[in-house]
Amino acid sequence: MKTYFRSLITLLLIAACFCILLATGCKKDKDDNSKGGIFWNENWLIGTWEAITPANTDPLFDNKKIRIIFDSVALKAHDTLPHNISKLWLYSGTLTWDVDAVAPWNMRFFHSEYPTGINSCRWQSSSLLEAGMTINTISLRIGDSVNMQPNRELDFDLDWGPYNDYNGKSLTSLDFYGDIEIYVNEVHHDTEYSPDAGTKLRFTKK
Repeated sequence: MKTYFRSLITLLLIAACFCILLATGCKKDKDDNSKGGIFWNENWLIGTWEAITPANTDPLFDNKKIRIIFDSVALKAHDTLPHNISKLWLYSGTLTWDVDAVAPWNMRFFHSEYPTGINSCRWQSSSLLEAGMTINTISLRIGDSVNMQPNRELDFDLDWGPYNDYNGKSLTSLDFYGDIEIYVNEVHHDTEYSPDAGTKLRFTKK
């Protein structure tokens, strides 16, 4: 009888230890998730964004309104590593230059053309679970694929980020840096927006 009770106690102790280990593991998983960076909703860019170019000695770039309308999004890549998750989204939409002009220039871009398309807008976000943050970047590459000389041609090479987010709240204004080029009658014009603070091109969501 004593042997029976000893065996029963041993089994209960083993079961108790197993439950404790299981509970500890679940708590650790929960803690890891609570510390992890929260991805923004993929639709955060959807809508209308506008910017006004600052004063410029070249009138082609002086005080011009730029409008970007994002109308759809698609997840193109999802990579998982230990303590790190990275996602890549591409957007479709329309970029319009010199909105208030009589004949503004505009160009469509499509997420369906990834990865071979000339025109693209991509948002990449990496969640660092241990640090409890996400690192976000946007790359905007819009080239003129329709208008040819003698009509003006435009090319946009703009970037945003990296931006470190700790609270999971998306932004309503974005400061881009890079350059814009315009070709008119085979003459090249360009302006650059430095990554330094105060010299970037600010887009605001409307």
